[in-house]
Amino acid sequence: WVKYGRSITMGEAKTRGFVAESLNKKADSVVCAPQVYLAFTWGHFGYIIMEYIDGQICDNSSADADLVAATVQSLITISSPTSTPGPVGGGVIEHPFFIERTSSIWYESVGELEDHINGILSAMGRIQRVSFGFELCLCPSDLNHANFMKDEGNRIVAIDFGGYSFLPPSFFAFALNQRGHSGFTQRIARKFVDPPSTDFVAMMNASCVLVPFSSHNIGGQISSLSF
Repeated sequence: WVKYGRSITMGEAKTRGFVAESLNKKADSVVCAPQVYLAFTWGHFGYIIMEYIDGQICDNSSADADLVAATVQSLITISSPTSTPGPVGGGVIEHPFFIERTSSIWYESVGELEDHINGILSAMGRIQRVSFGFELCLCPSDLNHANFMKDEGNRIVAIDFGGYSFLPPSFFAFALNQRGHSGFTQRIARKFVDPPSTDFVAMMNASCVLVPFSSHNIGGQISSLSF
C-alpha cells in the first residue's frame, strides 16, 4: 500500500516504522501498525510504501470507540527512542496546541519546548507555567475513527500517523480534553479516568494566547529562533 502527498513527511514515515516495530514485537498487543518497507521524497511529494492489511475502517459506533480507546491506552505507553520532541528523527510537531496544528520550528529538546511555552505565558502576563520533565511518550493527537481500522481478527490497526509525535504526557491530556471533539473522540476520552495533567491549564492558556496572533512568534528567545 502506498501513501503519498505534499503533506507526507519522512518524520511521519520514521515514526510509523518505529511504532510498527515496537507493536509487532508484542504477540499479545491489542493494536498493530503496517510495516514500512520504503519511504522517500520526490519533488514536493512524500511517499511511504507499507504493508497492506486487509480490513475495514472503524465506524462511529460505541463498540469501535471502546476498541480504539484500548488501542490508544497501548499506544501512549510507547517511549521515544530519543530525547528530542516531535516525530522520530526530528521535525515539526503536529498537535492542536499549535496554530493550524503544526509547530513553526523543530524543538531540539524538551527544555526548548518548555521554555517557549513559558515564554508565551510570560510575554502575555499569565502567571501559569509548565514543567514537563523529560519523559517523551507517543501522543496520538487525532483520534478520528477513520484513522483506525479492524483487521480480519478484529484487532485494531493504526493507519494514519500524520498527527503522531513523541511529546511530554501533558500533550496527550491536552489533545484529549480539547473542545469541539466528535462524539467518537468524546467517547474515547471518557475511558481515560485520570485527571488532566497539572500543566493542562497553563497549556490551554498559552494555546489560546496564540490564536489572535495566528503566529508562534511570541515568547522571547526561543520563538525568535522560529523565523
